[in-house]
Amino acid sequence: MEIVYNNPYRIIGIYSGSSERELQKQKSLLNAYMDANKELHFDCDFPFLPNITRTQEIVEIALSNLQLNQKKLIYSLFWFVKGSYIDEQAFIYLQDGDVYKAEDIWEKVTSNYQKLQQNIISFNNLSTLELALACSNNNVNIDLYCKALKNKLELIQSDSFDKFVTITTDNNYHPDQNEIFSLFMDEIISFIESSETILGDNFIDFISKIFETFSHISSEAYNDIKSKLMSIALYPIEIEIKDTQKKRKLNPREGIKYALNLYEKTKNDWTKLNYVFSDDLNFNNTSDNLAIEIMQCAIDCFNDYCNNPYYANSMNDEFSIGNSIIKLLDYSSYYAKNRLTLQRIEENKKIINEWLEETNVRIHIYPVKSDIDYILIKLNQFQYNFNIDTEINKGITYLKKNIIKEINCLWLDCRLKMQTIQDKLGNNDNIVINLNSNVINLVMGYLIDYLNYVCSLYQSQVEFGTSIIDQSTLIYAHQIA
Repeated sequence: MEIVYNNPYRIIGIYSGSSERELQKQKSLLNAYMDANKELHFDCDFPFLPNITRTQEIVEIALSNLQLNQKKLIYSLFWFVKGSYIDEQAFIYLQDGDVYKAEDIWEKVTSNYQKLQQNIISFNNLSTLELALACSNNNVNIDLYCKALKNKLELIQSDSFDKFVTITTDNNYHPDQNEIFSLFMDEIISFIESSETILGDNFIDFISKIFETFSHISSEAYNDIKSKLMSIALYPIEIEIKDTQKKRKLNPREGIKYALNLYEKTKNDWTKLNYVFSDDLNFNNTSDNLAIEIMQCAIDCFNDYCNNPYYANSMNDEFSIGNSIIKLLDYSSYYAKNRLTLQRIEENKKIINEWLEETNVRIHIYPVKSDIDYILIKLNQFQYNFNIDTEINKGITYLKKNIIKEINCLWLDCRLKMQTIQDKLGNNDNIVINLNSNVINLVMGYLIDYLNYVCSLYQSQVEFGTSIIDQSTLIYAHQIA
């Protein structure tokens, strides 16, 4: 832990609580040794601590960090403080490398509340030792770290904290306890953030246990710590969500793979966080975003598949893609916290299930789907071109666009495709029958409408003596129809 291992008091080589005279004496000694390029070693360079490098610059920074009482107090909370003869004896054990005897001494004199208040310095030293041991060998002993943290919190909130302040600073300094707690927690949060790489899969366990350690503190401080811990804990999940979203938008076809990868990478952390923070708004929002991204991966992949039917080779392919999408939506439902998100997931599941039920029909028409699509497009285009709202416009459109010629072209365009579909599916296939009926009904409908229009024109000229259409045109219209 950086603030312990490179504590300014350790760099200077003294215990907290040393007098100003002792500090100045140590400063002169340091300067003399460094000017002579001699190796420095002090009583508080305990064997269980990692090696430390002292340079002129590092020493000067350490001395400047101990100019203000506030900083003296914070650094004292993470270092060893001169106290009674009990502490002196424990320090001797630490110098000899016997941490367990030192620990035993301090535990005995702080074993209950009354002893703790009388030996507040020993209590600080015990928790500092626990912190140092918990973070040794590039590892974190989570249980020991939380025990040390709990002891530090108890120290800051104790009735004897003023006594601790006086010993480590001076009689004129009366700090705000909440401010000191906040500064102390800034150091703890900094360490937590730096420990993610070291702890790996145990990182969320670490955060959860630290959160439990703070369960007894005041509500205001509790909420502040909870917010900070949640921000740290949720960050890896939020990064995975953003990364998946970016990949999905670039290549929706791989949505299933991206969603499964997102699920696998976040499920363990999510399960642990949900156990502790299930009522937390920030956690629920992130959990809902996780559900939405998994769902969106499934939807985008499904849409891409449906828009490119040539991906399918068999009924097994259809069932495979459909069941995979349903599975992802189930995962999404598991993470969803918002009612509207859950509702949207269920709506999509209903759509996919209906799609699966129609698999047989889709597989049946895949060999001729391009032909069917061609015919449907032609029919839609024709209807769009001859979408007539009044009798006057009908006359203009029919004459200007030569509807007989257009109907003939439509029929010729569709007839070959209809024959191909019929050859592949058979004469009695319902799809063939329905498609042929749609084409014939449309063609016949427009022909009959055209015939009626021509007849009405002919009737009008007989009645009013106009010459709009001759009898041969009327006969031709009947023949075409």
